[in-house]
Amino acid sequence: MSATFWDRWARFYDLSHYTNRRVITAAVRWVTEQIPAGAQVLDCAAGTGEFSLGAAARAKTVLCTDLSLPMLERARKKAAKRGLPTWNLPSGT
Repeated sequence: MSATFWDRWARFYDLSHYTNRRVITAAVRWVTEQIPAGAQVLDCAAGTGEFSLGAAARAKTVLCTDLSLPMLERARKKAAKRGLPTWNLPSGT
């Protein structure tokens, strides 16, 4: 399967968050506050997981989905770096 735009963009995606960090930080904080404690969260089009990681502070579980496997791989690495549990799916699923 050929790489999509988002597959190619995955390694640069967080740079856009960095350049807009004030807005992204405020948005993640707001989203996190909306999550009921112990909720089960589904994040569709999770990208590299910044909002999912915020939700994980309050949720029981967070399931990230994205059409780009490289985006999800970056989200998984960020979660592991923050000490959050992750599950690996076989490549190509």
